[in-house]
Amino acid sequence: MATDPVEGQSAAPAAEATPNVAVGDSGWFDALPDGLKSEKSLETFKGKPISALVESHVNAQKLIGGSLRVPGKDAKPEDVAKFREEAYAKLGRPESPEKYNVKLPSVEGVEVSQDHLKAFLPVAHKLGLNDTQVEEILKWDADQAKALAPDHAKDYEKCMEALTKGDDNGPGWGSTADRYINTAKRTLETMFHPSVAAQIVASGVGNNPEFIRGMARIGKELIEDGLILGEEKGPAGDSQSLLAELEKMMGDPKSAYFDKMHPDHDKAVERAMHIRQFLA
Repeated sequence: MATDPVEGQSAAPAAEATPNVAVGDSGWFDALPDGLKSEKSLETFKGKPISALVESHVNAQKLIGGSLRVPGKDAKPEDVAKFREEAYAKLGRPESPEKYNVKLPSVEGVEVSQDHLKAFLPVAHKLGLNDTQVEEILKWDADQAKALAPDHAKDYEKCMEALTKGDDNGPGWGSTADRYINTAKRTLETMFHPSVAAQIVASGVGNNPEFIRGMARIGKELIEDGLILGEEKGPAGDSQSLLAELEKMMGDPKSAYFDKMHPDHDKAVERAMHIRQFLA
């Protein structure tokens, strides 16, 4: 209740009364000053009880408290590093590379080893990746490996057709193709260690017509020098003669096999080795 003014003094203007609005009363919006009524963020609360506004404010504060503030362009390196670590953690990156829980992808024809995964996890952790992201990258990598892998069956068919019928690089061998291919195979096995020969075959170069032609030409010279056995020796027909040749070579202390100064010493050693391989 207003009091009468003191005599001799003019009455001060009465302050605008703040309406006493109940929590469930939606009339609070109309009681706001005009400046607040025009706020876009408050329009959605018009016609709702004031408790809706209070609840929204509380949730907004919680969100702000749990959010990350992006460092500015002038932020210190340590602040940027701290922000990055906090962001990675919120996005699901584990505490260390050892704590990833990743399933290896299943792609037909491609095997992703545990060693490959173990080598990749420190990189994944440094980049801030979570389990799902690591699995997606491994799956993509395996798919790419499958797409780029040589089709050995198809390459073999094309190679055989080129060696039999010929291609732009040379004439075909026709019905004698198998004999030349066998010569090339024996040359590969003679000139390279088994582990290296296996790598050459696995690489797919063994289905290259020019590689086989080259190995066959080398093999022809090796046969002529007696360093590998040619088709004419046969796997069974000449076993006795080959055995006799080996016994003669080994039974003569003055043969090239034993005489290291003999110009044919190396050839004799190679010849004896291949006869033994053949007779084994």
